[in-house]
Amino acid sequence: MDAERMHALACQYAAEGGEEALHAALSAALPLCALIARRFAGRGVEYEDLYQVASMACVSALRKFEPERGLKFTTFVTPTVTGAVRNYLRDKAELMRTPRGVREEGARLA
Repeated sequence: MDAERMHALACQYAAEGGEEALHAALSAALPLCALIARRFAGRGVEYEDLYQVASMACVSALRKFEPERGLKFTTFVTPTVTGAVRNYLRDKAELMRTPRGVREEGARLA
């Protein structure tokens, strides 16, 4: 995952637009999406679903990215994708939740 290349391609897409620039920037950012999706795997939702949500959030972030603001693309996209995955988990995860105290007690015993 090359952050500089990802930033350059995102800036190119922001400047030029177009499907080819979008695909190039997205293909550079997909490893970051996979990393974020893997971080949230095993919480009641399949990895593939999380990866798809992360990828769609990345496309949305690419379309909203403004290089003039001075942020690196990774700084902008990481919270956007993470938030989308967390929201998806909140909406789609199991309806029955274990109270925090019970989870912490289980973690201490393990």
